Amino acid sequence: MLANSALSPGLAPTPQVFDSKYARRIRVLPFRDTMNDITGGRGNLLNGYLKPHFMSQYRPVRGGDTFLARCVTHGRKHGGTVEFRVVETDPVEYCIVGPNTDIILEGYPIERKDEAHPPDEVRSCESLCEPNL
Repeated sequence: MLANSALSPGLAPTPQVFDSKYARRIRVLPFRDTMNDITGGRGNLLNGYLKPHFMSQYRPVRGGDTFLARCVTHGRKHGGTVEFRVVETDPVEYCIVGPNTDIILEGYPIERKDEAHPPDEVRSCESLCEPNL
């Protein structure tokens, strides 16, 4: 499920058709606040969360998408859920992750404070947009 679908409860998505290509590679990063009690480092994130999430699913992705992945080992779901962001796709912005796609997990986990401007900062910017009287 995509967390950024912008759908209200009860609304159905309107399918959009794109000339999607298979991704050669995608780069994803986890959100730090969803990585509670994860052991095993990047290898566990890649093998326990990301590969099972995409394996044989042919999932479409777009740069900037966020998604939730559950830990799967030995074919069973267990453990927590980690939220990831697609930060880069190759060759195009919209693509399908298939069995030959390289999933790259490079970089520091994303901090939520990096995601949005604090309310005080937004308020201070609003005063700059007021028309001169």
